[in-house]
Amino acid sequence: MTQPAEDLIWAESCAKTSLKTLILSDVHYPTGVSRTCFQIIREEKPDIVVLLGDVVVGHGQRVLGNMRGFFERYPHPLERSVVVLGDNEFRGDRRVLEFVSGLPKLNSDPFTHRFGNMFFAHGNVEGRGWFSALLEEAGGFAARLLKPLTPRLVSAVARLEYRVGSEFYSFLGHIHYLGYVKATRTTFCGTLSTKKMVYGLEESLGYVVVNHSNNGFVREDGIQLVRVDAGRNGHRGHV
Repeated sequence: MTQPAEDLIWAESCAKTSLKTLILSDVHYPTGVSRTCFQIIREEKPDIVVLLGDVVVGHGQRVLGNMRGFFERYPHPLERSVVVLGDNEFRGDRRVLEFVSGLPKLNSDPFTHRFGNMFFAHGNVEGRGWFSALLEEAGGFAARLLKPLTPRLVSAVARLEYRVGSEFYSFLGHIHYLGYVKATRTTFCGTLSTKKMVYGLEESLGYVVVNHSNNGFVREDGIQLVRVDAGRNGHRGHV
């Protein structure tokens, strides 16, 4: 019996001594420059893709429609993908949870994933639902006041919330920021949304590439931030 092409590719990846993981957070498909994510995946040629929450916009049925539309165009095998739910997609709607849980992805937990010494979560530590929306609004106001400190504060709270040990490198989204917090070993993985939030587009647009061992262990020098220029058709530059 012939082995499926995706299985052969995955077997080849596992045979490597190192793997390349592409992390796309807060894509917010189909808004902003979100459609460039498909081109990014094709050009980066990763072994694994992590979709770190807020993949699409909308509520309820619109979320489901946008999710189906996104994955119809998605150019990477789901068997080699991590798909994490964010607060934008999941506001207590079981249909969304069932849709994502039913995808043949690498992660069994739809909200977090651990691999080697890497931890992945969307990072909406304020929770989900109407109360979280209220907290997010208050938090957004506080974040604007404390803009330089926000990534460090959010990453510290996330480590406590998710019980992440100091040996892990964390990868979070949610606050639309592309940067690394050395004190908490946390990478914020940017966005492809052009909606202005706390940070300007020059600080937020982009994604992350991680080069790590085939058993999921990474060092700081294996983490690379890649900025996307909204004004140049998704032109990208490594930080």
